[in-house]
Amino acid sequence: MTQDFYSKVKNISALTQPDPSTCQSTCVAMALGLTDVMDVRHRLEAIGNPGDPATMGEYLSSHLSPPSKYQFEDNASLSQVRDWLKSGEFLIIHNWLSGSGHVIAIDGVEIDSSNLSYRFSVRDPWSEFDFKAWSYDGDSVGFHGFYSSYGIYAACVAGQSKSDAAAVYSRGELDSNRGGAWVHRIKP
Repeated sequence: MTQDFYSKVKNISALTQPDPSTCQSTCVAMALGLTDVMDVRHRLEAIGNPGDPATMGEYLSSHLSPPSKYQFEDNASLSQVRDWLKSGEFLIIHNWLSGSGHVIAIDGVEIDSSNLSYRFSVRDPWSEFDFKAWSYDGDSVGFHGFYSSYGIYAACVAGQSKSDAAAVYSRGELDSNRGGAWVHRIKP
């Protein structure tokens, strides 16, 4: 039996990042229903480093009403991520899909209890990631689809660099209760 859970956060935009350094700005804009990624980028830069979780958190909490709709977790497990998605949250998660790090949004989870598996509905602002090659192909076109729990675990929880995350994935590791993910939670 498959159960699907999707974000109840309203006004989520479907956006593609305009250049290789604006993944954070694009995900923040998606979470807030904004469309001008470069304006968000400039506002993040005015606070600090746009990729710093504290900078992203300050901007997100200042644009949500009430600010308590935002929370940052610096040691999350995939079990927690699933629970937050089940309660309708929209998540932004840091990862090692690129050499300098990357940020994607997660807006749902599909759970197949018949074979004890699950996968995440993601909004990758760059494009679809090729987990077997551990790379992106081509230019920024955006992607809204599914990434496996193994891919998200390797890139967002267990991996400490792009090459380390690729090695975790190739070994087929998955520990849903292990912490390590940096997650921005936007609550409905």
